[in-house]
Amino acid sequence: MNEISFQECRLFISLRSPFARRVRVALIEHEISFIEVVHDVLNPTQALFQINPLGRVPALELSSGEVLIDSNLILQVLYKSQKSPFLPDQIKEQLEMYGWMALFVGLMEKTVEYFLDSQRSTERRDPEVRIELNQIIERVLSLTEAKLSQQNHLGVSNLFQGGLTQADFDLGVALEYLLLRYPQIEWMEHYPSLKIFFMKIQTRESFLKTKPPH
Repeated sequence: MNEISFQECRLFISLRSPFARRVRVALIEHEISFIEVVHDVLNPTQALFQINPLGRVPALELSSGEVLIDSNLILQVLYKSQKSPFLPDQIKEQLEMYGWMALFVGLMEKTVEYFLDSQRSTERRDPEVRIELNQIIERVLSLTEAKLSQQNHLGVSNLFQGGLTQADFDLGVALEYLLLRYPQIEWMEHYPSLKIFFMKIQTRESFLKTKPPH
């Protein structure tokens, strides 16, 4: 695994995909040079199917020819292939980080589901999708707000005292995707610690370079 190199890889993305963005942010934060290949996942082409038969992004083609699909797999291989300042040293904190990551990716998934449902005609929309998204937003953001508020009392503005982790990046991506696809949920008014966190992390170069178009 240590012999795998991500340098000069090709990353197949959609500019608004939060799953592609979490990988793009991670690559930039690790100072890895990569080529972005942009696709419209709502109208996938044969070129995308050749890389990923599912027609989804992200998909990553290493310079050695191997192809990795799914953001979780890509990040798993990335963090196993090199020492990273964004991976806690202690196993206990690593497990906690992966737990937070799973929550934020789940929030991304539900937001995508809501967006796709909202593109249907009114009579074909499923009202349960919006209800469930609202419930997930409240549970996940309330839990995260409590964690960040606790950290703020310790003088830390992110999820872990040791510094930023992939979980922080995923949280920032999930929050901005909410603003993009579900702006009527004014979460900043209800979660002050999350607002502080978000306003800070979005100034990072990795977030500025990957900001989704509106």
